[in-house]
Amino acid sequence: MIWLIGGTSNAIELALRITDKGLPVLATVTTRYGEMLFQYYGVEVRRGALTLDDMAALIHEKSVSIIVDASHPFAYVVSENAITVAKQTGLPYLRFERETNEVSANAVYVDSYSDACQYLMDKPGNVLLTTGSKNLTDFAPLGADRLYPRVLPVPAGLEACSKAGIAPSHILAAIGPFSTEFNVATIRQYLISYLVTKDSGYEGGFPEKLEAAEQAGITAVVIRRPALQYPAVYSGYNEIVEAISRNSLGE
Repeated sequence: MIWLIGGTSNAIELALRITDKGLPVLATVTTRYGEMLFQYYGVEVRRGALTLDDMAALIHEKSVSIIVDASHPFAYVVSENAITVAKQTGLPYLRFERETNEVSANAVYVDSYSDACQYLMDKPGNVLLTTGSKNLTDFAPLGADRLYPRVLPVPAGLEACSKAGIAPSHILAAIGPFSTEFNVATIRQYLISYLVTKDSGYEGGFPEKLEAAEQAGITAVVIRRPALQYPAVYSGYNEIVEAISRNSLGE
């Protein structure tokens, strides 16, 4: 059994390519949204956060032979645990990492959500948050009246906004990725002065966010990816699927 980590678009594409090879796949996700996406494509899926012990138990239960990590670039705790359990069990660990090479002269680069908030503290103007709902509380010191978070239109996202004190008129619930034009229109509609984004790669609409900020003449605040030492990293679907096939066939 191939254990595929992640509820991302990358993970779904990998699941389809791996199953096309006739290889069994178990996908694990942490959100109901991710679970729904995989079930739509007919892949076996389990939902829920996994501890190290949970991961070891899953490997034993499903006779896992390879760990393929296609989790979000910012889900670093999951990746760290998967690397650890791979070492403990002697299993191959293959990481699919989104490529990133987008740089903007109008962007400010920081290392964390708290750093982004600190940068914005003394700078007036509305803030478009495109970093999801999980870290809204990190931006609470800016004041809810300044914040316009863009979140998935699911209960968890809306509840997070409510807990953070975000007014309904400030909640932008939609499913991306979004075009440059859509981002520019959003910036102008809500009089945005700063756009906060993670370096989430092409799949996360990162280039379009930077381009929109440039076109609208505002500053993008970019949170860099966590720096992890992956044992084996691939950024192409063909390359990682070939590696999975080699490991599965014992070549």
